[in-house]
Amino acid sequence: MPGSVRPRLVAALLLAVAACGAPAERRGSRDTSSLVGAIAPRPTGRPAVPDSTLLARFQAFLDSSVVTRLDSSESFVGRPERCEDDEIVPPVDYLLAAGRALAVTPRAADAVTVRAALTIVAEDSVSDVGGGHRVVRLGVRTDTVTWDMVGDSTGAWHPCGYASSSRDLGPMGDHGLPTSWKPAGAGWRDVARLTDSVRRARGLAP
Repeated sequence: MPGSVRPRLVAALLLAVAACGAPAERRGSRDTSSLVGAIAPRPTGRPAVPDSTLLARFQAFLDSSVVTRLDSSESFVGRPERCEDDEIVPPVDYLLAAGRALAVTPRAADAVTVRAALTIVAEDSVSDVGGGHRVVRLGVRTDTVTWDMVGDSTGAWHPCGYASSSRDLGPMGDHGLPTSWKPAGAGWRDVARLTDSVRRARGLAP
């Protein structure tokens, strides 16, 4: 190698090594040390309250969500407050006749998943076809779903979001939208009649 090339090569290598060992800000990388701890992790461990308390809280949510106890104003009087949720509103509501909270699975110190058995009397969906209308499909069926519950800073626990099947528990009433029924000719009186029938068969309060 010619003598004039070697010094230039050595100098270039030295510069490369120096650049690799330079502080992060000199290489254009962001110093993230100030961000450590900026996002607080969810508390780990089990909730401080017993499973029986959490189940009772969720059962109260189910009992107050029976379709004949929810009016179309969606005021949900007596229904436990739910936590804020950014999810898109699900396109289908279950119209609930009866529900039973079955089990709690802890996810963190302030979050659990509740498994529940639901008996529904209809599914209420919203269609955008023709400017928007509702389709209510009458029929008794059962489903087992899971639902999140979270604890707040006061120690209260709230159902959060929607069921694992992406369903909510909806009220009676048309919400101002045209409603079609399946089967044709059915109506809200049939929803109420089926709900009462299911609850009487199980010895539950109307």
